[in-house]
Amino acid sequence: MNLFLIRPLILIFVLEIAAAASTPTSNYIDSFEGPAINNFWALNQTLGTISLTSEQVHGGAQSVKFSSIGGGQREIHLTHTFPTATKGEFSVFFYDAAPGQETLYQQIRLFNSVTQDSAVIGTQDFDAFCYSAYLFNYNTNVGQGPNANCGSFPQTSTTNIARTTGWHQFVIDICATSISLSIDGSQVFTANGDYQYDSVDLGMSGPAFRPPNVIAYWDDFSISPITSCTCGAGTPGPSGPQGPAGPMGPTGPQGPIGPAGPAGMQGSSGLQGIQGPPVMFKGLWSSTITYSIGDAVSFNGSSFIAIAENTAQQPDISPNQWSLLAQQGAQGQTGPQGPSGVPGQPGPQGAQGPIGPAGPQGPTGPQGPPGPSQILNLITVAQNYNAPIDVSCPSGYLVITASCRAGFDNVINAQNSPIFAATWINWLIPNASSATGVHCTIGGGNSSTVLLRCARLQ
Repeated sequence: MNLFLIRPLILIFVLEIAAAASTPTSNYIDSFEGPAINNFWALNQTLGTISLTSEQVHGGAQSVKFSSIGGGQREIHLTHTFPTATKGEFSVFFYDAAPGQETLYQQIRLFNSVTQDSAVIGTQDFDAFCYSAYLFNYNTNVGQGPNANCGSFPQTSTTNIARTTGWHQFVIDICATSISLSIDGSQVFTANGDYQYDSVDLGMSGPAFRPPNVIAYWDDFSISPITSCTCGAGTPGPSGPQGPAGPMGPTGPQGPIGPAGPAGMQGSSGLQGIQGPPVMFKGLWSSTITYSIGDAVSFNGSSFIAIAENTAQQPDISPNQWSLLAQQGAQGQTGPQGPSGVPGQPGPQGAQGPIGPAGPQGPTGPQGPPGPSQILNLITVAQNYNAPIDVSCPSGYLVITASCRAGFDNVINAQNSPIFAATWINWLIPNASSATGVHCTIGGGNSSTVLLRCARLQ
């Protein structure tokens, strides 16, 4: 597939326009700010429309909008034809509304109806990712371009400029002996030759199988003459003859000191110097002593020698009288820990300290063994008729249990409480008559028995 071929409809359209010449101009600017399309342009709106809009603008308040519909080959163009072929700079801003999509051809095209040369910058319907820029001659069917490796279908016309949404500047510079094509200030192709064109076209075109509703915006179109060109690479001329030497320039400023050179060879020994005066060490410096040349003193850890007779001239601040012999060194680092010394003799016994606070209560000790029995049982049997019986524990004992038993008569205790006969009446301390004895009253003349248990006092 030759991507430089222009469809017959486009070629016929351009040739028809070339027949109607308009007023030539060397400078022209159209920012599309008027109420209608400037009559500088001829319009073709086959399956589409051209209108002024404020939807997208590069400069000012308006741009020109191309809108297509489906149904066949779209040919939507603004074209201007010059009376004669011309050179100069052709510039226009294009708004890319559909990068990444295969839509229609949207291009600025310069054409020469005599030589059949064209110069084109824009998009191609098959390339959704990169802009194209190329020169093409319809007589020879030869095309030239950047031939960049960009997009899905790189061609001779493919540039390395990726398509992005927004405004982009397309510029074609036609110089005296060269031509240059640029996108957004970057030159994408240049060639040598005497190129000139008699028409300029802002167009959008494409076949029926492409999307029907496609839009493009153009703004700030301009044509201007070129007074100097650097777009083409001319053939270098031969070198000229050597020119005469210029006059001597003024002496420049002193340069920086260079790096030190290598050490030179050891020189020969010099002559023996004159014997200096003997050094006489005078100990610590004193402000009351007059020192002669050659006297040496020590001061603040350093030693000085007198180079002139002086009195009361402090050595460290009197360079005309004293010269430093040896300076005190810096404090050395702390040495390692020495070995432990021999233990000394024990010191005398110190005075007894105060009594410390009482310690906590210790736990209860185990149960001790039972002691010897301290229980004494006293039994008294008496036959007494209607008389009381008194029984007491020995001295040093207390009553534990006291009991009275009567035969068949009542027993009356100390509280005169009658009970039935033939029973034991028992008292436990403190129910006994006293702590050391018991008192029983027997009635009826019967015999009675008294039992008294006593415990030794500790």
